[in-house]
Amino acid sequence: MNTKRIMAGGSLAGAVIVIGDVVRQTVLAEGTSATGGSMPVGVFILRGASLGIVCVLLYAAARPGLGAGLKTALTIGFLVFLVGTLFPPFGLTMQTFSPSQLLLETIIWNAVLLPVATAAGAWLYREAASLRDPAQLVLGDPLR
Repeated sequence: MNTKRIMAGGSLAGAVIVIGDVVRQTVLAEGTSATGGSMPVGVFILRGASLGIVCVLLYAAARPGLGAGLKTALTIGFLVFLVGTLFPPFGLTMQTFSPSQLLLETIIWNAVLLPVATAAGAWLYREAASLRDPAQLVLGDPLR
C-alpha cells in the first residue's frame, strides 16, 4: 500500500465528507449548527478527515481482491456507511436523542456521501509501482 497516496486520497475524501456534512446541516437541518450541534469545529473537521482516511485505507486494502476502480470504491464507501452510519442509529432510535425525520435524512444523506467521498479519495490513490510508470499517470484511468 502507498501510505502517501492513502493520506492524500483520504484528505480529499475527508474534505468531501466535511463539505457534504456542512451542506446537509445547512439544507436539511435548518436552524442547527453546521458542525453538527455542539461539536467544536476542530473535532468536526478531524472526524471528517479521519473517516476519509479510513475509507481510502480500506479501498487500498480491498484493491488486490476486488480490483481497482470505481465499483470497488463505491462498494467500500457503502460498507463504511453500513458500519459507521446505518448500524449505530438502531440503538439510538430506542432512545429519543434526535428527531426521527432528522435521523432518517442523515442516514440517506450518508448513504450517498460516503461512497462518493471514497470514490474521490480512490481517484488519487495509486500503488507505488504504478507511480513509476509515467504513461500510467498521463494516459491511465485515475482509479487504476
